[in-house]
Amino acid sequence: MRPNFRKVLFVVILIFAFILRFWHYDLRYGIGYDGSRDAIVSFESARQLQLPLTGSFSSIGPITFGPWYYYYITLANFVIPSIWAPWMAIGLASLAMVLVMYKIGVLLLSPAFGLLLAFIAAISPAQISASTPLQQHALIGLLSSLILYLFIKVSSSHESGKISALWGFLSGVAINTH
Repeated sequence: MRPNFRKVLFVVILIFAFILRFWHYDLRYGIGYDGSRDAIVSFESARQLQLPLTGSFSSIGPITFGPWYYYYITLANFVIPSIWAPWMAIGLASLAMVLVMYKIGVLLLSPAFGLLLAFIAAISPAQISASTPLQQHALIGLLSSLILYLFIKVSSSHESGKISALWGFLSGVAINTH
């Protein structure tokens, strides 16, 4: 497969993934229950310029999640000029997973395999449905794919001190997020 054709095909896959995640996004976003609470926390956190020290309570017991999810959707309020910024940030995380899956495929086998993984991630019903609600576990797809990518990089490299530290940090964030 020619390099230019691969690039064009990858851009087409990204555009397709974008459409699947953001087509009529304002009609698909849920604003009830936990999503509303999370949006209000992110709006107030951005307004007061104070990040929460902990995340929301879990439904399985008297524990709370870590604050990284709130940090992410709060940052979105500064970057994306829209009332839908937290929801859009979750969609962008799902879209970023498509890019990371492409990189994983290239590292593992070939650019063609990367395109296949990117396409599968682009049309994944789990990722499409996770791209609209505000939920703690919506970031797990991106975080786990980044962890897998960094693990492959660490395994194939002799100079991996900084990558190993980033891998450990992201592993902790992923566990803490959900």
